Order: sequence, then C-alpha cells, then structure tokens
Amino acid sequence: MKDLAICILTRGRADRQITLANLHPHLLNYTHLVIDEDEKDDHIKYKRNYVVDDVWYMPRKFLTHNFDGNFSDKKDWIARRIKKRYIIFVDDDLKFDARVGGKLVKANQIQTWKAFNLLYKYLKEGFAHVALSAREGNNRVEEDYRDATRAMRVCGFDLNVVFKHNLSFNRLPLMADFDITLSLLELGYPNRVIYKYANGQRKSNDDGGCSLYRTPELMTAAAEGLYKLHPQFVKVEEKTTSKPWAGFDTNVRTDVTVAWRKAFEFGKNKTKKGIKDLL
Repeated sequence: MKDLAICILTRGRADRQITLANLHPHLLNYTHLVIDEDEKDDHIKYKRNYVVDDVWYMPRKFLTHNFDGNFSDKKDWIARRIKKRYIIFVDDDLKFDARVGGKLVKANQIQTWKAFNLLYKYLKEGFAHVALSAREGNNRVEEDYRDATRAMRVCGFDLNVVFKHNLSFNRLPLMADFDITLSLLELGYPNRVIYKYANGQRKSNDDGGCSLYRTPELMTAAAEGLYKLHPQFVKVEEKTTSKPWAGFDTNVRTDVTVAWRKAFEFGKNKTKKGIKDLL
C-alpha cells in the first residue's frame, strides 16, 4: 500500500477525531490529518491526542473559495501535492459498520482494516473511483457492492485518471464529491461502492468540520452550481428532515437528486466503453 494515502480532512476538532479512533492501527501508517493554516497552533494538540505522526496544514493562499476551512479546496491542494497514485478522502467524524448475518453491526478494527483494503484492491484493479456505502440506505442494497452509484464521506480515487482528464476537487464549495463523481461517470468510468461495509455520522452538520461554514445559502448555491455543471443528471429540490440540522433554523433545505446510473450510461455510450474495457 505504499502508493496509497488516506487523508482525513478536519477542522475545529483537535479533541474529537472519531474516524481516527475507529481505524485499525496499521492504517495509521498511511493516514494523514489535514488541517488549515489558521489552526497551526493546534498542530501539536492533534498529534498529542491521537496516535498519528503526520499532520499537514494547508496555507490559506491556496483557498479559491473565500472562507477558511473549505474542504473542497483542501482536497484539491492535497491531491496535487501528494506523491501517491491512489488517495482515499475520509470525513473526520465517522463510525464504521460491517454486515454480519445480513445486518449492519458496529465494525471492529479488523473489519475497518478489511474495508479499506477492499477500497485499495478495487483501485488497483482499475476502478478510477471507489467508496464505502453510507449507512443511510445501505439496507436497500443486498449485494456486497454496486457500481455507478452515489459516493459520499469515504471516497477513493486513482489520481492518474483524475488528472489525465484535468478534473479538480474544488469546482464547488460544497457537493464537490458529487461533482467529481459525476464527472468521472460522464467520462465512462464506473465507480465501485462497497455495501459490505458502511460509514455513518453521529448527526449531520455537527459542531466543527463543514458546519463551521455550511449555511442554507451556501447549500443552495452549491446545489444550483451542481445542476449547472451536470444539468442532464441533477435535479434541484427542497428536502425536509424530521428536525433541523444542527445550526440550521429550518428543517427544509435545498438539496439535489442525482441520476448516477444514467450519468454512467451516458459516459459509457459516448466513449463506447464498458466496465470491462475500462479495467
């Protein structure tokens, strides 16, 4: 796995690294925490609180979206500087599950090791992008994996393919994962999303991380931006949750519905490539 980097993007959570605490210790050999220049004073705190030697901070001059902490800019900055072919971006507030007897149960560290090894295996086999299923909706898929579908929170990429097509991770301040996933699908590259394992958060928009800059207005702008970039496959709509996200005044937000498979079929037909031809 010398050609792999696992990058946990974080902000405002020097004392609360949930993902890091749930990883198998051996994965830490490939794991980097990525913080921002204005958190430089917390650099030692991150290292002291967690068994990780590699903490990077992104200089503010590389921000293209004009606010501190933007994870889209951070991903693009990392991807263009890391000397690895494969990269897995991971949110910092995740717990992991594994399927046992047809049900999701809390994953132990051995199972998280197996989950990340599967991601790496599929990248090495030729998939340009991979992901672990979100816990939400995992029970609607019986297979161990599904191709050409939604990816979020744990997403891996073959950077050779990404930069061959001059793609970036920061065209949007939010929903950038959706943007690059759609871009690759539209080029005829299927992703592989693993449903044998899953990731989940304690709650949406929890303190720290993206919640420090994510607002209803920014979500609306990102949704409309994603539609403009991929109008054939994105529908902007209002969604209602049972209660408001933390920090939001309303339980109604602007979000998107995406036709992932349709985007891949478009790309496959346009490039005259099938899954077997791309692997």
